[in-house]
Amino acid sequence: MAFFWKRFSERRVFSLLVTVMAELQGAFMLHSHESFSQEKTRSLHLILLVTTDVQVGSFLQQVIDRETRHRVLLAFHEQQALRVVEEVKPDLFLLDYELVEKSGFALYEQLHTARRCADIPAFLSPLRKRFARYVNLPSLEARELSSELERFLSTLEELLV
Repeated sequence: MAFFWKRFSERRVFSLLVTVMAELQGAFMLHSHESFSQEKTRSLHLILLVTTDVQVGSFLQQVIDRETRHRVLLAFHEQQALRVVEEVKPDLFLLDYELVEKSGFALYEQLHTARRCADIPAFLSPLRKRFARYVNLPSLEARELSSELERFLSTLEELLV
């Protein structure tokens, strides 16, 4: 392990991990009811989702992947989010109000001062409180979206236009 860290910088490893995650997410985005050519022509946006709640983050990623044409990169703490914006420029920040080290608003301020990120819109919401009740419900594919989730997705679409 020590040899690995001497040989590769943390930034290069993280960059590779972000790239692999994005490629994997892209590979699994094809929906069974769409053809490959339709998938290629869809407009994709990249959303950086920052929440400390792994279950809520994964749930929202699944909902957004299923219901929209966008990709989601998950960050589970503030430093991870800051490293992501060093490597890629997302089209939207989706931030939980309640994070570990700072508030979602403080992270928003810090992300917007990062290189190339001043023009990126942000959606701040109490994601954990707002969506935790949906996490343990039956499978997402087996049920309809609630009106709250539909409004949430509609708001994301408006911010990405």
